[in-house]
Parts: sequence; C-alpha cells; structure tokens
Amino acid sequence: MEIATDADGRLRIRAVGLGPQELDRLIHQLAEVRTTMEPEIPRQQEDAVDAVTFTAQDDPEAYVTRDADGRVSIGLRHAGFGWIAFAFTDADAASIWEQLGHVLGTLPGDVVSIRAATSR
Repeated sequence: MEIATDADGRLRIRAVGLGPQELDRLIHQLAEVRTTMEPEIPRQQEDAVDAVTFTAQDDPEAYVTRDADGRVSIGLRHAGFGWIAFAFTDADAASIWEQLGHVLGTLPGDVVSIRAATSR
C-alpha cells in the first residue's frame, strides 16, 4: 500500500487486495494524514453537521481506564473504524461525566456540547 501527497495537497493511494488488517491500517493512516490537512475538522459539532457525515454506532463496546501518565482514557469501539480512545485530565473527565448527565433530560435531537473543564 502506498500513500503520497501531491503538490496540491491531494492524496494518491495505491493498494491492491486489501484484507481486514490492511484496511484497518489504511483507515488509521488516512486519519493521521487528515490531521495535517486544511481545512481541519470542525471543532464544534454544530459546524460539522453539513460538512461531515456522522457514522453512529449503536450500543458500542466501551472502556474507561487510568493511563500510565495519570490521564483518564475513554475508548469506544466502532464496527467500521475500530477502537478510538480519548485521554482526559481528571477535571475534564469529571466535566464530561457531569455533562453526560445533562443530556438525560433533553429531547431527541437536542445537543449538549461536552466542554473541557479548562475551556469553560
């Protein structure tokens, strides 16, 4: 599998006969490359609705753990994208926990943005 970026910033991908492991590797490589491209992924969910297709995973597998560096990691499993983990400080994890509770009393379609404790 070969991934190259042209002078105009567009990707050229050459791959033949991808199995599950090769496809997983390609998905992760594409995600890493996407982090360097402009425009960046919108930072606010409201701004992303028209720009990004959301892929929801019903009843995902999930875990929460304390990492070696002391941060709290939340991992979610998507059947197509695999495991994606996010690491938070204790303050941010507590803030997310609190905000998850707020969504329980909302109507379908209401959005409760999760804000890091430090960005309030």
